[in-house]
Amino acid sequence: MQRLFPASAKFGQLKGTIKIIREHRGTISISSLAKKAHQNIDQLLPVVDACVALDIAKTSNGSISLTPYGKKLNISNTKKLVTDKIVLVEPFKSTVQILKTQGDLRTDKLSRLLFDRGIAMYRDNDINTGVLRELLLRWGVRCGLLRHNARLDEWSLGTVARSTGTKEYA
Repeated sequence: MQRLFPASAKFGQLKGTIKIIREHRGTISISSLAKKAHQNIDQLLPVVDACVALDIAKTSNGSISLTPYGKKLNISNTKKLVTDKIVLVEPFKSTVQILKTQGDLRTDKLSRLLFDRGIAMYRDNDINTGVLRELLLRWGVRCGLLRHNARLDEWSLGTVARSTGTKEYA
């Protein structure tokens, strides 16, 4: 299975983490970050992994530092810059590709198609489908990549993925 975006990371946590790192001149130990964020390490690590996956931060020797890309983030551009990177990370990348080629899909069908590509968080399909739904709602919908019809549990491309012709979203 491929390395995937951490399912338990939340957008608000990411913004808070960036703020704390910035307040410490762009570098802080992960243990100090956990104390400042009032989280234990187990809660913080998915957020750190999200920062790394999105090229916002890098880790080295127990510390986390903002990358040049991460230093560009501010209150007004965070959503756009996160969206520009998240589309390059699984399962978002393949989800956009699948929806562009196959059209709107229910979560269970999308989960099976991703699983067939080796993109799954868990080996159990029922668990994987539920986690995928939450992850796509939490990040894909928030970033405008995806839309979700809760009544049908069906996914379609959001305005960001539909409005761009760039290869990143293809």
